[in-house]
Amino acid sequence: RYWFSYADEILIPDFYPPNTVCLHNLSPSFHVKKRTRFTGPLVPWGVNEVEPVCRPEGYDRYVVVSLGGHAFRRPLLEAVMQVAGAFPNVYFELLTSLQVRDMPPNVGHQGLVLDSAPFFKAADFVITQAGHSTAMELITLGTPSIVVPDRSQIEQENNARRLVDLGVSVQVRYDELEARLARSIGLMMSGSMLHRDSIYHQRCRKMAQDSQSINGRQTMATILNEYAHRLLTY
Repeated sequence: RYWFSYADEILIPDFYPPNTVCLHNLSPSFHVKKRTRFTGPLVPWGVNEVEPVCRPEGYDRYVVVSLGGHAFRRPLLEAVMQVAGAFPNVYFELLTSLQVRDMPPNVGHQGLVLDSAPFFKAADFVITQAGHSTAMELITLGTPSIVVPDRSQIEQENNARRLVDLGVSVQVRYDELEARLARSIGLMMSGSMLHRDSIYHQRCRKMAQDSQSINGRQTMATILNEYAHRLLTY
């Protein structure tokens, strides 16, 4: 709040309300709101610049599990390994530095990668945390997700709640992994007679189109140029 009081502009790299993912993490103060602008998602690439990785052959679905390297996420890794056997036609790609042993044949381990976007773009859906940057990347690419917020991370819990409200994600808590992870994977793969993809895919693709229309990088550049012009015009 102290920093915000000195700011002329507060730029939020997220969708305009009411589709803002980080909405519950924003200050309700009018002193902050009057300085706030939403630029749309700000990602380090254009969608057409991302070349998807090749999907493994012989599988109906390709799921990326992005975990990073924190040891406290191992329960999620182990839960994925346990449910993989129930989905023999799904290939699970692990992006993590955590040690993995005794992998089922439909599980792969890439370790940590410098750029996860090519994996996200190739995936049918992603299992990951509920960090804001990852959420913006996934929505921009039109890839829905199963989000498992890190324990006691209020920001991630708020993001996850919004992602569910927006219809682009299913949320599973750590204490629900055994009971709900397999069912959530099934939900992500449940289409209809008219659409092979789930309602989560359809909603995420709509928001991806909105992201392209907003063009967060151009919007941010325009705001900063206009601000600099105001400062230097006389």
